Amino acid sequence: MVIVQAGVRGFLQRQKFQKIEDSALKIQAVWRGHKARKYVCEVKAACKIQAWYRGRKARQEYLAVLEAVKVIQGYLCTRLQRARFLKVRASAIIIQRKWRATLSRRMAREHFLRMKGSEQSAGPRSLGFAAAGLHHLSALRIQRAYRRHVARRAAAVCIQRWFRARLQLKRFGQLCPSVVKTRREAEERARRRHRAAQVMQRAVRRFLLRKRQEKLTSGIVKIQALWRGYSWRKNNDCTKIKAIRSGLRATSGAAREEDRLCRRAALALRHLRGCRHLSAVLGALQHLEVVTRLSPLCCEDMARSGAASTIFVLIRSCNRSVPCMEVISCAVQVLLNVAKYEKTTWAVRGVDGCTDTLLELLQTYQAKPGDRVADKSAGIFTRACCLLAVLAQTADCASDVHNRSKVVDCVCSLYKLTARKHRMNTDRILYKQSKSSSASPPFIPETPARTGMVPRLKPDWVLRRDNVEIASPLQALQVLMDALGVARQQV
Repeated sequence: MVIVQAGVRGFLQRQKFQKIEDSALKIQAVWRGHKARKYVCEVKAACKIQAWYRGRKARQEYLAVLEAVKVIQGYLCTRLQRARFLKVRASAIIIQRKWRATLSRRMAREHFLRMKGSEQSAGPRSLGFAAAGLHHLSALRIQRAYRRHVARRAAAVCIQRWFRARLQLKRFGQLCPSVVKTRREAEERARRRHRAAQVMQRAVRRFLLRKRQEKLTSGIVKIQALWRGYSWRKNNDCTKIKAIRSGLRATSGAAREEDRLCRRAALALRHLRGCRHLSAVLGALQHLEVVTRLSPLCCEDMARSGAASTIFVLIRSCNRSVPCMEVISCAVQVLLNVAKYEKTTWAVRGVDGCTDTLLELLQTYQAKPGDRVADKSAGIFTRACCLLAVLAQTADCASDVHNRSKVVDCVCSLYKLTARKHRMNTDRILYKQSKSSSASPPFIPETPARTGMVPRLKPDWVLRRDNVEIASPLQALQVLMDALGVARQQV
């Protein structure tokens, strides 16, 4: 059984191997045929390329030989034709020479025969020949004269051209400096205009930038103010503040017409002009002091009504009594409130004799007890100094004061006296404190420092940190001297 199986398997394997071998042989035969056909195609292509190349090379050689043959033939034909042409030309020249000689002989013979015949008839023709010669000579003279005229004319034209050229050169030499000067002036004018335009452009750009920055700054300040107000109201809006606010609203709503500032100002002006009693006048001045300190509209109404001249008349009519001093103090404070407002300063400055009245007040009340009150607005002397300083900051009043040397001398003498009193008062206080046995620290009155800047007194309704507070007569005098531009004298 095993042998049979082995024989069958061997037979099957031999058949399979035979099939594989036959397939391999067929594949090899097909591949060899393909390679042979491909080689034959390549050989044919190479033969075609070689044949085309050899044909092209042969054609090039043939064309070169043909071109050389044509050149040789052309040269040979040219040489033959030239030799033939030269031979024909030589023959033609010989024939022409012979023919011309024949014609010359004939013409000479005919001329000889004519001359021979003319000798016989020369008598009548000699006159005609002489006339022709004369005409010929005349024509020659005329032509010579005309040529001379043309030459002279050409010379004159040349001279004129040269002279005109010299004149043009001279005129150009005269005009050239003026033209150069004019051109330089025009260039300088153009440069100046360019520089001016640059300056204007820089100024405009600076102005626009500053305006933009100011606008931006104002916007930022407004935003900050709104935020601070909102924050403060949010943090401090307690029940007490709300009650105060509601009370103020109720009070404003329940206010009578005669309690309003404008109405109070009108009533005070009416009482000031109509009343004769000192107490009524003092009450009217106190009302005016309140309304001018709190409202710019009341200051403008008072300036338009001309009450400043009435107040100055009232000040001049007062004496040195204590009630009159109170009236003068209130009156000067009212004038100071009106003068602090820039729109109503003219009402105080325009009163006749205002400077003399204020100087008289300074000289009269320089040592009065009212000057020693340590309040901001107390004292006739301090208020008069402040009012005179405010008026001195205007151009008209400043020029008037500088033109009057007595005013400056009076202010300087008052400053010396006040500074001496202040120093003596300081020494006295120090001496008393040194003698006392108290352990408390000594109180030294502060000496106001004087700066080179002239402070601008602002109205009381302007709430700013740079507002100047005048608290002593010496400080008021220093402000006045700074406003007048007077140098401080050593005391």
